[in-house]
Amino acid sequence: MEKNGLWKKVLQAFLAFTLIMSAAGMETYAEEDGTDPEIIETEESSEAGNTDPALSSSDGNVILEEEQNVLPEEIVEDSDDSEPEEEIIEEEEDFSESNDASANETIPESSDLSQFVKDVEINGAQETPEGTLVVKKGQTYNVDLTFEETNDLQFSMDETLTYQLPDGFNPLDDEGTLDIAISYRDTDGNRVTETVKGNSYTINEDGSITLDWNHDDPNYEKLEDATDVTVNLHLSGTFDENAKVAGFWK
Repeated sequence: MEKNGLWKKVLQAFLAFTLIMSAAGMETYAEEDGTDPEIIETEESSEAGNTDPALSSSDGNVILEEEQNVLPEEIVEDSDDSEPEEEIIEEEEDFSESNDASANETIPESSDLSQFVKDVEINGAQETPEGTLVVKKGQTYNVDLTFEETNDLQFSMDETLTYQLPDGFNPLDDEGTLDIAISYRDTDGNRVTETVKGNSYTINEDGSITLDWNHDDPNYEKLEDATDVTVNLHLSGTFDENAKVAGFWK
């Protein structure tokens, strides 16, 4: 046992001497070669990855890590290879343009009153069980004509309105005026009725009637804006012969 221990010590001393001589020989070679003897690492220290904060130079000076020309580590930002998220743009709904299409459509207009006949009453005429009115020749009758706008057709406000009386009726007057009542709701929702006065009509020799709006009436603009205008025309006249008047008189 003592003999083995002695040999172990001798072997360790030999290895230490070998390492010292090897290091000294490398330093001598570096000086003769003319290289800058700053830091010379042995193969053992390089392979082992020396982590000692102080490194030795050939002249025995200690070089601290702070004294080394160490370049700052390059900052590498993490690159995001993922595709950028698509920006979601919500389109604002234009409610001003999404109103009911029917509200924006222009309602057709006409100046032909025969397209607006709502009712005809011949006061004093006899009525048969079938609803036919019987008139007598030469007798004076009061005739009430009612013309009414609809959602599909409106009175033309820029033209003179016309209507053709049927043959055989002889009006007593050839001109006159009529008032038109307009009913609408104000901003508070209350029902308001206004009247456009002085609208004039003329009955020509051929039995045609022309009607002109009174543009000078203070309520005329309300008449233009209204869409449910009713025109009541009251006439007096006689018939040329006994006749039966069936249905609407157009």
